Amino acid sequence: MTRTRRIARLPRHIRGQLNARMDGGEEDQPLLGWLNHQPEVQALANGQPGGSPVTEQDLSEWKQAGYQQWLRHQEACDVVRDLAEQADDLESSAEDVPISDCLSAFLGTELARSAKSLLAESTAPGERWQRLREVLQELARLRKGDQQALRLQLERERWDRERNRQDEEDHELRMQKLRARATAPFWARLMREPLAATFGGGEIGAKVAEFILAVEHDLPLPAEGKPGETATNPLDPANIPCPT
Repeated sequence: MTRTRRIARLPRHIRGQLNARMDGGEEDQPLLGWLNHQPEVQALANGQPGGSPVTEQDLSEWKQAGYQQWLRHQEACDVVRDLAEQADDLESSAEDVPISDCLSAFLGTELARSAKSLLAESTAPGERWQRLREVLQELARLRKGDQQALRLQLERERWDRERNRQDEEDHELRMQKLRARATAPFWARLMREPLAATFGGGEIGAKVAEFILAVEHDLPLPAEGKPGETATNPLDPANIPCPT
């Protein structure tokens, strides 16, 4: 472990604790004492030829490099947290109205106020027309933004309706399958004898009926003959009589 990267090669949780202690203002000697007593530090030092404890020079180099990087990362995290809190406050103040809509309404009000002020200051027809053109251009941009926002809202509502419809269809399909599975044994029992009679009755008719009902109602297939049994397979199409 080279001297210039001794602390950088320590486990992440050790470096994190070290940075936090530095940020708390802990002096170098207590830091070195704590650091060199960590099993991870001792293991790395003992595992290297000529390994030695972390020194004041190592700590000084870390303060100029790794610690500064950690400070910048902490500042970035603080900024993100502040932005998240401010966003929550803004959404709460907007009372569930999109902030962009609030801003659009504010800009529209300010534009109307500015237009009224500009027209009041202009008396010449040519100047008033130029002022109106400037206002109309800004109004067109604002309206374009409003229309885009409305299209996005309509598309979002349409997508929500489609998703809800699909969820309802999926739920109904699952319920139909559950109902069919629950009533399948009863329908199979009800239809077994008539269906067996259709295929000539007897053992073959019963076997055919059981097989058809098992497939149709997703029930367990009838058991096959015992091992070594040489009897004719009643489910062989050649052995099934035509329905009468």
